[in-house]
Amino acid sequence: MRSYLGKDPVLAQRAAWVMSKVACRHPGLMHPWWKKALRRSRRPCHDAIRRNLLKVLECSGVPEAHESEVLEACLGWLADRSQPIAVHAYALTIVHAMVQRYPELEGEFKAVAGLLRETASPGIRSRLRKLGL
Repeated sequence: MRSYLGKDPVLAQRAAWVMSKVACRHPGLMHPWWKKALRRSRRPCHDAIRRNLLKVLECSGVPEAHESEVLEACLGWLADRSQPIAVHAYALTIVHAMVQRYPELEGEFKAVAGLLRETASPGIRSRLRKLGL
């Protein structure tokens, strides 16, 4: 995790991939690192850092203590058209899972998904269909 959180951008990208593989198999290992990892992904960083953290959130679920921060970040990334397709796809799935737990978020989520659909790539359109949107 020191490499993932460190200042060397190339090492952080590589560490992000390793982190995603380990954390998806052993989600409990991320528990002490969520706050720092989320903060790292909100700063300007390489796409791999954000993408791999979102992959971990998708496969292990969003920690209850960080739901509001994750929701805010994901909705921001969905609204940002400069984000890569993988970031949009993972963020869609994460927010969709949160909407299942908190139905009052459905209106905002559908609005963002509708805006995304207008210029969506085939991969995003496929993810939207998979989620029933």
